[in-house]
Amino acid sequence: MADFDKFYGEDTNSFYYPEPSSVLEKYIGLVSGKNLEALDLGCGDGRNAIFAAKKKFHVLCYDLSQNAIEKIDKLAQKENLKIIATVEDVKKLAFEDNKFDLIIASTILDHLDRKDSLTLILNIKRWLRMNGFVYIGVFTVDDPAYKNKHGLLLDIEKKLISETGDFIRTFFQKNELRELFSDFKEIFYYEGMKEDLSHGNPHFHGLARIFCQKIC
Repeated sequence: MADFDKFYGEDTNSFYYPEPSSVLEKYIGLVSGKNLEALDLGCGDGRNAIFAAKKKFHVLCYDLSQNAIEKIDKLAQKENLKIIATVEDVKKLAFEDNKFDLIIASTILDHLDRKDSLTLILNIKRWLRMNGFVYIGVFTVDDPAYKNKHGLLLDIEKKLISETGDFIRTFFQKNELRELFSDFKEIFYYEGMKEDLSHGNPHFHGLARIFCQKIC
């Protein structure tokens, strides 16, 4: 898995957007109940984990970057948020079934080898409680980084690639994410190209995002 420590350690600001994912922000209110528990896989420096904690979730979050986890710890202590942030490889995690009300996996499945990515999806489905929700974002074969790896970009187009594009290991096919969660109730799905101004030079990503619910 890629080492993001140098990016998260550059300054005290979030490397990516300081705000949470717009999809998560819009739909997190659908998750209801008391003592809500959330899991953020590959949390980075915490934009989604912190948002969920501010919405009164008890949050467990994991990332390989020591710098990122330290940032989350400092903010959680400062704002008295219920977050346990741990440096750990998401492939090594183990939880009992039906534990979480919300699971977040924003651009982590694509940073794993395909076999590990599909295994983590199966785990997400097991770890999620019945009627719980999951938010997932992945990069797709429309991403310039994918096209560059396969020799499909002109030199002039290479400026469209994210500086972390080489870290992506699995690019999802068209509609693949939706099909992988066809047994869930779909609340939101998007797939397409978007400009990213959150880090580095302006660049583009091919991406898919889903927010869905585990049902009988």
